[in-house]
Amino acid sequence: ALPPRKQYIRALSYLTAYLIRTRGSNSCELTYVSHCDPRGKLPAWAVNKATQYVAPRVIKRLSKACHNYTAWKRTNRPDYKPWLNPEQLETPRIDWTDILTEPDIDVSSDVAMDESNAVDVTSNGNGVADEGDAD
Repeated sequence: ALPPRKQYIRALSYLTAYLIRTRGSNSCELTYVSHCDPRGKLPAWAVNKATQYVAPRVIKRLSKACHNYTAWKRTNRPDYKPWLNPEQLETPRIDWTDILTEPDIDVSSDVAMDESNAVDVTSNGNGVADEGDAD
C-alpha cells in the first residue's frame, strides 16, 4: 500500500457502477451507484454534501458524451468495438495472481486513518506528484 500523503486523502471505492437500460427507441434509464469511503479526516456531512454535486455532474457529462458518441465514433476507429469483439482488445488480460484475496489495508469503518506519517507531495509540472519538503 502507498504511504499517506498530506495533499491527498486515501479513499476506498467499494463499488462504482453504471447500469443503462433502453426505454423505447429514443430513451434510456441510467442507474449510477457509488459506494465509497473517503477516509481521512472528513466529516460525514461534508462527504454527503459533496456527493450532491459530484453525482449529478458525472451524469451530465456522461449524457453529453452519449449524445455526441455517434458523430465522434465515425471519425475515431469506427470498427473498433472490443465490447462486441473481444479479439480487438489491445490491453493485457488480468493476471489473476496479481489480485489480492484480502485488502492490504484495514478497511473496517471503526479504524481511524493514521496520517501522522504523511509526507508532503508537490507536482513536478506534468501532473505527476513528487515527494518534496514543505519547508
